[in-house]
Amino acid sequence: MNSLRAGLVAATVLTGLAIGGPAEAATTGTAQVVNRTQILFKAAAKRVNHVTITRSGNTVIIDDRVTIKPGAGCRQVTGDKTRVRCTTSGTPTWGSIQTYDLNDTIVNRADLGLSIRPGSGTNTVVGGPRREDLYGGDERDTIHGGGGNDYIYPGYGTNVVYGGPGDDNIKGGGNTDTIHGEAGNDRIDPGAGNDVVRGGPGDDMFDEGTGRDALYGDDGSDSFWQGGWNGVARDGIHGGTGWDTVEYMARSRAVAADLDGRAGDDGQTGEGDSIGTDVESLRGGKGNDWLAGNAANNGLEGGEGHDTLYGLGGDDQLSGGEGTGNDRLYGGAGDDQISADYGNDLLYGGSGVDTADYGYRLVPVEADLDGQIGDDGSGNEQDTIGADVESLWGGWAADLLTGNGGDNLIHGSAGADVIRGGAGNDTLHADDSSRTGLDRVFGEAGDDTLYGGGSETYSRYSLDGGDGTDACLHEYYGTGDRANCESTSAS
Repeated sequence: MNSLRAGLVAATVLTGLAIGGPAEAATTGTAQVVNRTQILFKAAAKRVNHVTITRSGNTVIIDDRVTIKPGAGCRQVTGDKTRVRCTTSGTPTWGSIQTYDLNDTIVNRADLGLSIRPGSGTNTVVGGPRREDLYGGDERDTIHGGGGNDYIYPGYGTNVVYGGPGDDNIKGGGNTDTIHGEAGNDRIDPGAGNDVVRGGPGDDMFDEGTGRDALYGDDGSDSFWQGGWNGVARDGIHGGTGWDTVEYMARSRAVAADLDGRAGDDGQTGEGDSIGTDVESLRGGKGNDWLAGNAANNGLEGGEGHDTLYGLGGDDQLSGGEGTGNDRLYGGAGDDQISADYGNDLLYGGSGVDTADYGYRLVPVEADLDGQIGDDGSGNEQDTIGADVESLWGGWAADLLTGNGGDNLIHGSAGADVIRGGAGNDTLHADDSSRTGLDRVFGEAGDDTLYGGGSETYSRYSLDGGDGTDACLHEYYGTGDRANCESTSAS
């Protein structure tokens, strides 16, 4: 049982309402109060029903075009056999509406959450302002979610769904559906069939269906989750505005995907997804993935395998992902931030001012920008940072960080770090208020700027500008701190 169906079943059980199937349908409708604050309505069978629900205080009014027989807690409106008033013993908390066959319309105009289930036929369901469970039948249904965070399951016909305002959970059926999430942060699973899905404004999540779907993100930061089906169908994915991500994290096989907008060249071998240029980010899975960006600012994350990432143009964020895969990360044009995993990785910046980032590491890092093969990273990691990378970020332990002959920016972060700028006019940051040991910063050749730690008394550092005209900047001098530069001042 999938998560959406499980949630819907649980919601029905919690209300304590039992709705029978078509075999229990009668020739007149029935309405009653159950569990003191809940309304149960079953429409007449073999009739075209048009059911409207309204509310005034503790009274819920049910109006149909077919006769309704009032049950416990309900009474018929004088002179109108198709309308009943049901009064609960407290504020109404939930209602359940069931129709059966033919072409029915159900409209909720009450300030009350409902579970609405039409039967077979071409049906129209209109939800109200509260959270609701809205279902379709087996033919052509149109469902409007209204306000509230709704669960919507249109069934196995050819359906049209409008989620309405609210953070809705929408599950497509077994045929060709058109789904509009509309406003709110929606989660949409197209299901089977070749569907058209538009998320609408908000940060939406699209689950992968089993058909050939056209998915449109619209406004917001949307996520397109290409799940564990391992490439059963071709999807067209369009992010819209905002920072949008296509995620292949559940895939066990290799994925090749890019953001060039070319039709049919993304996904697993033979899958043929089409990812639009209005998607900004890609995440790989467990296989050996190949991911590439475009001319805009992109985010690429490889996942667990031996991955190859190309940022191309723009200011990109490249990450090897989790695990110990041997990744190849190429920034390309732009100012890129490159993070390796714990494997034997290559980090190349390309043009622009690029950064090798070990900021998340909890163990010591030894890294430099000399371009030598296999001399960077933690322990025996053997990363290679290209000489076309200009900046380094250390982690949370005692790191050894070294620049090259260019103008470098190096941050030690936490830990008792040793930082060496090398030649060039470097900017070197010791630490922001580490409690662990003494940071040592050496500008060496060039006109360098060296920054001490934070203002706290436990920030310890030694700054030595070396050759050139250097500046040592600091917020606080503690006992034992040293600064050896042509100029020293507060930062």
